[in-house]
Amino acid sequence: NYEKVVQYGLFDDPNFIADIKFRIASLKAEQLLAKNSNNANAFLMVANAALHNEQFKQAEKAFIKALYLNKNIASGHTGLGLTFLQQGKPFNAEDEFKEALKLNSRDAEAYMGLATLQKRRLDYPLAISYAQKAINSAPNESKYRTELGKIYLDKQDFSRAITELNKVNTAESNYWLGVTYLTQSNDSEAKKYFLKSLGQNPYDARPYKDLGKIFINEGELFEARNYLEDAIGLDTNYADAYFLLGVIDEMEGDKILAANNFIISYTIDPTSVDAYKKAYKLFEAEGEMDKFFLPRPKFVPNEEEREYIIKLFYIISLRNKAQINYYDNILTHCRYGLNMLSSDYEGLYALRSSTANLLGKTKGIYTESLNLIPPKRFVPVHQQWLDALWWDTNSLYKQLYVYELGIYSTNKKYQEIKEKVNNVVQTAEGKLMTFNNDLISMLNKWDSISLDEVLTASGYDIKEIKTLQEKSNAVTERTDEAFAILSQKGYSDK
Repeated sequence: NYEKVVQYGLFDDPNFIADIKFRIASLKAEQLLAKNSNNANAFLMVANAALHNEQFKQAEKAFIKALYLNKNIASGHTGLGLTFLQQGKPFNAEDEFKEALKLNSRDAEAYMGLATLQKRRLDYPLAISYAQKAINSAPNESKYRTELGKIYLDKQDFSRAITELNKVNTAESNYWLGVTYLTQSNDSEAKKYFLKSLGQNPYDARPYKDLGKIFINEGELFEARNYLEDAIGLDTNYADAYFLLGVIDEMEGDKILAANNFIISYTIDPTSVDAYKKAYKLFEAEGEMDKFFLPRPKFVPNEEEREYIIKLFYIISLRNKAQINYYDNILTHCRYGLNMLSSDYEGLYALRSSTANLLGKTKGIYTESLNLIPPKRFVPVHQQWLDALWWDTNSLYKQLYVYELGIYSTNKKYQEIKEKVNNVVQTAEGKLMTFNNDLISMLNKWDSISLDEVLTASGYDIKEIKTLQEKSNAVTERTDEAFAILSQKGYSDK
């Protein structure tokens, strides 16, 4: 019966037809597995059906089983890569796409998967290169040209985006042409392409929502409402469409209905700060904050962001551990820091040795940080960390120079340079401290990640963390003791 639906064209919804085809494939796969439970192709069919139906865990298991039976199926590696990509596991996805390309250098889907990864990492030149390879591998597949246009749109190279999207004429390419024009506030051109997209596929909720937005901009609220209600008819969980309905209700003075639509939007998407703010202000204006029940927006990281946070915290923990050992060595070998302020050779040699050791570790950590690719939302955070680490490396180089100078010279120049370097060191330490505080503050906003979880996943157990904390406290106490001795001997605070 499924095959007859496809054969006789009883439905014209392309998504429904695709779903039927995958159901057929899934049923056939079950028949094959009943005859032979070690049929790799059957597992591949099951995996593709699960991937299509967004059952990513089941798809992952089936792809892994297929590849266990036959590791040389390129499409199996590509499918597993796509499954990992959908679950926010970028590094696993990248490995699978590259494995697929070793087996089939013209695997367009693998190239496109790599392009998507690089676009998320904001490496647009590499994303464009991979997308172009996908197009060259499958020149008759319009979807790869559309994806290339989307990369240019993401890059905000609008003219190139329009050029690429105009090279194909599908519902999807026309939809993204509409988005490109809408992004540039060219509502008339955007409207034209959204309507064209709907003419080719009337079952896509997105153009209805965007047309609703355009009609709101034009003040045509009745028309806007119709389009938004059509969008919700196709996708009952369309948070953005409910939000825009709330905007219309607010413009028409119906605050109760507006608040209701903002609440529905926020319930569907609890990360929507705009929906939360809109609902909050309406309750506040009516003096009914005692009835306001929405929890604050959750800043929920996806799996890719979660993976990045844990890796970044691991790198930071390596840096903090190295710094604790550095100060501990200074205090141990320099007689509670007294020689830090003199030109005593023994103390200066110990300082030079400890500093050189920390510098080597810091350079390694800096390299490791450069190799860690941040997700889009974390690019500013990552840049802040690299900046703090650069300052720290710079200060260590300068300290090393001062200690070398101190070993061979006791003149006034050494004292003057040492004072200037201390200012650089303080700046570097301040930047590191600010970064640590900012990152922990951001982490605390996210209900789904605890600091203990991050630290444990970073390779520490809680006992080790407590030991490090105690050691850090001991170093602080010994530093205070050193200053007390210096003060007794008549040294100023400076």
